[in-house]
Amino acid sequence: MPAVLAVLVTGAVAAGADYEQTVTLREPLGYTWTDELVHHDLAIREPGVAAETFALLDARGAPVPVQTDVLDGKPEAVKKVRLWFKMTLGKNETAAFKVTYNDARRAAALAAAGAAVREEAGAYVLSTGVAEIRVARSAAFPEPRPLADVAPVLGIRLAGGTSWYGQWREESAARVKGLSMTIEAAGPVFAQLRIKYELADKGQAYELMLRGVAGEPWIDVVEKYRLPKESRRTVSFGEGLKPVQALWLPWFVWAGGEVRPEYDVHRAARWTRPPATAATCFSSNTPTRARWRITW
Repeated sequence: MPAVLAVLVTGAVAAGADYEQTVTLREPLGYTWTDELVHHDLAIREPGVAAETFALLDARGAPVPVQTDVLDGKPEAVKKVRLWFKMTLGKNETAAFKVTYNDARRAAALAAAGAAVREEAGAYVLSTGVAEIRVARSAAFPEPRPLADVAPVLGIRLAGGTSWYGQWREESAARVKGLSMTIEAAGPVFAQLRIKYELADKGQAYELMLRGVAGEPWIDVVEKYRLPKESRRTVSFGEGLKPVQALWLPWFVWAGGEVRPEYDVHRAARWTRPPATAATCFSSNTPTRARWRITW
């Protein structure tokens, strides 16, 4: 949901070390938003409030899965937080949520959501509870290796599956000295990883951000790169994995009084009969940023 929701906030301090604030969201665009990932920034006046103490309740008092980022202060004493959660809001409707927290370091009992990151068999797995993606862990190489030999993504599957499918290959003349994998968010509402390559040529660069939202059947992959001419990425799918669609989403810019893609959309495909054989997903040396999503 875009950050154009009108937000009304009222605060009320409860007795003792427990506190609460009420956040009211109003839909101003005449559009129905369904199960959307949203965030709200909240200033905290009370001292000694830890990030782990925040919980979110809907208008009925039912727990809502929430994820907390610290925008100002320290995790053990926040001054401003960003609360991430999913919600459905009908056109022109309002919805009220209660945010509770305390200054006694009592961790909130959070509602389960499904997004998580775990280490598994020498790699990391990002899961939405529906879809999973397996990625490389940080590594440093004694001698630079071809980029084609250092794949960032090692497989994808439905959650609960026992086999990983798909082969990701970066075909390029670039050579890799190492890569770093950072966990930027580990759930429960969304999980986010960043993989950054160290290339032998300092004028080259390659970086990926992967995000999965709890309960969703897709993983977003956002890339930034500066690679040699004729570099390309291919992804091959086998019989065990048959995505229903693959979307390549360009970055849009405002130019000449209109919004247009910063570069051409090279391929967007939807299959009534999903491909079982190798598929070339993307091939270009022109853009420096790309975003793509596979849904199944």
